[in-house]
Amino acid sequence: MSDIIVALIVITFFVGLLFLEISSAMMGLFMCGIGLGFTLFHGAYGFTAHWRRHILGGDGSGFRSEIIMIGFTALLFFIILGNFNTQAEYSLTRAPIGLSLIVGSFIFGVGMQLANGCGSGVMFSLGSGSLRMIVTLIFFMIGSLLGTIILPPLLDILSFKPLILQELLGYTLGYISLLFLLGSIFWLSYIIEKKRSLLNSKHKEYTHNKQPYTPHIFGKNFFHSFSFISGPWPISFTIALIVFFSTLILLLSGFPWSVTFGITIWAGKLATLLGIDISSLPFWQWPRPAQALEKTILSDVSSTTNIGLLFGAFLAASLKRLKSSDKPITPPLKSFYAAILGGLLLGIGARLGFGCNVGAFYSGTASGSLHGFIWLIFAFLGSIVGVSARPYFNLENKV
Repeated sequence: MSDIIVALIVITFFVGLLFLEISSAMMGLFMCGIGLGFTLFHGAYGFTAHWRRHILGGDGSGFRSEIIMIGFTALLFFIILGNFNTQAEYSLTRAPIGLSLIVGSFIFGVGMQLANGCGSGVMFSLGSGSLRMIVTLIFFMIGSLLGTIILPPLLDILSFKPLILQELLGYTLGYISLLFLLGSIFWLSYIIEKKRSLLNSKHKEYTHNKQPYTPHIFGKNFFHSFSFISGPWPISFTIALIVFFSTLILLLSGFPWSVTFGITIWAGKLATLLGIDISSLPFWQWPRPAQALEKTILSDVSSTTNIGLLFGAFLAASLKRLKSSDKPITPPLKSFYAAILGGLLLGIGARLGFGCNVGAFYSGTASGSLHGFIWLIFAFLGSIVGVSARPYFNLENKV
């Protein structure tokens, strides 16, 4: 009960502070973060685990739910962006295509499997009581700072302008093309799963309850009855809420949902407090980073949403523990080494790859930017390497 009281007091404090000192829109973004933290926790919705299951040859429905989620989000984004002056009111998630994107997304893919979480995964796991994620976040911030140093020169080596489907083809044809690409990925995922399930059914480590896994297009848990407080929520309800909150973030801020830029801002602010002058570095002279470095962390969209996400997950975990008596589990000591390495790779990869599974893959693809698809390819390849390395750190690989 004390955890719930603390969570409600802190949330109320931030709501009042943001409303009185920043803006009602920023207060709304904080509440979106609360909703996302609550949703990710009770939906147990983690990009990292979805990808790992698919790589190991098990249930790929979680990955395919991400494709469905992007399709619906893109529809709303395209409607919003197609009916307003995008230059004046709303900004797409876009990024140049080149060496930085390829290297960054691959590094991030490795890091997310070692850290056991991507950007959003680190946030909601930390909020729900994971001690390991404290270590991950610290080194995520350190890696982010390193990434801000590496990114500008890497962009000079090989980089091409962003490619946006609706700018190339128009909104209607652009969305149809986006659906075709997403549908192709969705179907390829299912075909691969079916073929691998036949092969893996002969091996005990790839079975559920000693029975071969049977592929499902949408997964067995796409629809089921659930408790709002204790969960677990079905994937259908979870992705519907993620689509809702991410669209609301776009409407309130003018920017699609992102996570890792906020972490980079925290790292920059902490470095400045420690007396390290980073303002002269090229990255921190770019308009948005320079502005964010000058202002409070509550003035940045990604930072404020992240804080809300942390406390939303904390509130959700507190309510669940009140009902089920669940307690946070402390992982084996050796896995903290993976948290350190994984955190560094997450930070560096996020900056070089222009985001994480949320900012680059989800929001980027939903914005119609082709860099989101390239990010997916190389992050998935990196995840394969990361999954292979997990046993060296006593991290389980379960389907």
